[in-house]
This record gives sequence, structure tokens and C-alpha cells, in this order.
Amino acid sequence: RNMQIPVYVYKTPTTVEEAKAVIHEIAGLLHASDEKMIASMDADLKTVEELANKHTGERPVVAFYTQFGLTGGKGSTFDDMTKY
Repeated sequence: RNMQIPVYVYKTPTTVEEAKAVIHEIAGLLHASDEKMIASMDADLKTVEELANKHTGERPVVAFYTQFGLTGGKGSTFDDMTKY
């Protein structure tokens, strides 16, 4: 910022819809299209939802942990994704 370089700061999304909004906003700043990325996200979510709906019996317990030490608890993007 001190070098007069534009900096964009955004709030980390905690829902899929917020993530789409951030992608849309960044695409606008870059004068780029977000349609393919959001369509791909929607297709992936639909696939997951279809697979989950085929599951019968007790719902499995799911854990999320990345190599960077990130986890997804209640109110996180991962938490929102498990609702699909």
C-alpha cells in the first residue's frame, strides 16, 4: 500500500454463497468472467448432494484437516458444505 499498489482485502467466506460472492467480486476487479468457476462449483456440489442422497443408513461422521493445519468447525465454509 505504501508503494501505491492497489490492494484488495476481503472477508474470508464462511458459506458457499459467500465464496461465490467473493469470486464474483474479484472477477469484477480483474475484468474477468466468474461464470465457469461458479458453474464448476455448482456442478461439484450437485454431484456431492446426489451421492449423499444415495447413502442409506446411519450418517457418517466427517472430519476435515489439511496439511496446512486448517480445520473446519461450526460456522466454517466446510461446515456449510456439509449441509449440501
